[in-house]
Amino acid sequence: MLFCVQRTWRVNWLLGQMLFLVMSSLTFMLGVILSTFLAAAGYLQWSEQWSATVTDYSRLFPENADSVAANLIPENLYYQYVPLRSAGNSAVLIFLLLLVCGLIMLVFAELRQKLLGVGINVFLLLAGGAAIYLETPIRWAFPCCNAIVKTHFTKFFRQQIYEISYSYIYFFSIIVSLILLSLVLLRKTNFLTAGEE
Repeated sequence: MLFCVQRTWRVNWLLGQMLFLVMSSLTFMLGVILSTFLAAAGYLQWSEQWSATVTDYSRLFPENADSVAANLIPENLYYQYVPLRSAGNSAVLIFLLLLVCGLIMLVFAELRQKLLGVGINVFLLLAGGAAIYLETPIRWAFPCCNAIVKTHFTKFFRQQIYEISYSYIYFFSIIVSLILLSLVLLRKTNFLTAGEE
């Protein structure tokens, strides 16, 4: 049996990690989108407006007003956006959220503190979820709030609480910062012992 050690430049290694991160995030998002379409394939109609099932379900079936079906697509989403725009922004923002979480893990892997990276991701998601639930102004500091399209709007009026473009700027600035930090940390990373944790 022939064994061979393949050497690569550190930057090439980092680019490979980032490519893996992008491809795994895309694969996840495509899986979610395809499984959603397959599950609803027999019931879909192509339209640029929300169906009566979405907009009038609670009114037509008041006994089910608190059910999962009634709350699946909230008012502050369907009063503001057409379905295609809502789905597109949701998919891209969740993709960017996955990239941020993955880059945080990469930075802490370079620091040889993988568990701390997991803990920070969990904290950001849980604290962000709590901030969304409590509707505090600090919620916009967390990635998960910026990734959820419905949080950008008031419930009934066509008024944005927070511009969606600000969320894109938020994610791109964090992603660029984490990539630059990864490049700086790459010089200090010891690859000989990286797998011995």
